[in-house]
Amino acid sequence: MKKSNSLKWRNKGYSIVELVVVLAGLSILTTVSLRGTSGNNGILSWKKRADIDATKALLNATAADCLQKSRVSSDTTVDDSIISNIVLEPKGYIIDSTNTTCTSFSVKPIQDTEALLFPMSFAMISGKLTKSSQPTGPESIPYCKSWAGILCTQGEELKKLVNHMAAIKKSKDACDEALAKNKTDKITAGPINKWNPNATSGCPTRPPVDTSSKTCTTNGCLNNPVWLVEGVEYTSEVDADAAETAIAGAKCIEGLSDKTDPSKGGNPTLTAEKVRPDGCTKEYYFAKGKRFDNETSWKAEMCSLNIKQNQETNHTDFEAPNKIDHCAEDRQFYFCAGEDKGNDTDYQACLIENKSAACGVEIDQVRESGGNGIKTNNTEGPAPCGRTFWVCDKTIKDTQEEYDIDCAPSCIEPNPRFCQVMGGSFCKCK
Repeated sequence: MKKSNSLKWRNKGYSIVELVVVLAGLSILTTVSLRGTSGNNGILSWKKRADIDATKALLNATAADCLQKSRVSSDTTVDDSIISNIVLEPKGYIIDSTNTTCTSFSVKPIQDTEALLFPMSFAMISGKLTKSSQPTGPESIPYCKSWAGILCTQGEELKKLVNHMAAIKKSKDACDEALAKNKTDKITAGPINKWNPNATSGCPTRPPVDTSSKTCTTNGCLNNPVWLVEGVEYTSEVDADAAETAIAGAKCIEGLSDKTDPSKGGNPTLTAEKVRPDGCTKEYYFAKGKRFDNETSWKAEMCSLNIKQNQETNHTDFEAPNKIDHCAEDRQFYFCAGEDKGNDTDYQACLIENKSAACGVEIDQVRESGGNGIKTNNTEGPAPCGRTFWVCDKTIKDTQEEYDIDCAPSCIEPNPRFCQVMGGSFCKCK
């Protein structure tokens, strides 16, 4: 049975040009049906209304073409055979030079004083089309809303969203490029950062945008570590080690493991540099049993460990600033009582405070040890260092008068009979 010609024509579909022609025709019909209610002399310019609808048709055709492109490529170039200043200018519009791609495209009235023609925009966000516009006067409000709906007055919010999404794309591209280069260079390293898809899982397709959201953020190149072994990606260190074993040889990995495995004579707290067991093709570094593949990361770990040791031992440098082994040459430390004061003023204040506290401890030890009478702290330094004081029954007195009142010995008259018989000290007041 022979198919009809109409069926054949229907199977071919419509071209972009045909759609533009149809939409333009519908625009004219719409224009005729919308008789003016305001404007010059109470009647809106029919030509301007037709120009608005014709421009809408061109933008819709452009957006349709952009959507089609986004499904097959990353090309964001707008097809100037569909829309250009040549076809827009007779309608009172030109392309906005700040938004000329499929990602964000805008047209605006040629005349800045235009009260009816208004700017129109569309944006492609995550494969979805969003329209926006801003009215130029009371007459343009209904036409603006017919283009962008509730986004008629939210052009700046949409621009903020587009800019934020562009910043995310830039950050993602940089992250992807860095990982791709490492793979191309066939490096062995890890963990290194890979773009986290959760960073864009919550991005809106319409304004507003929360730029602080963790699911729509430029910080996507974090918290998604991967390991590379000669440029091949692995999602866990275990898998990477397994691959490295196959490449570098089981003997190398076993030799590295033996260095920190106590059951094989290794030291679980090993700290060493440039370790190269048999079978390994490069040198390794260890810090407290933790293995590093390069000297830079090892030095950073050693610097942190040495700083931590100063903190845990309540270390004080009696001459500062000082350097710490394996930390950067230009980095200076002012450690006092386990804390890096960061500058000489705070460091000197800490030394004075600690010296004063130490003298206070010495004085209290004299008090606690017993023995009444006048005492002197002979340590040089800030108060109470060098202090003279009196101890009375393990209580400190600040003056001789206080001491005499509470602790001066009273005189007991000697026994007359003993004095007569024994003489000497038996006759003295006790």
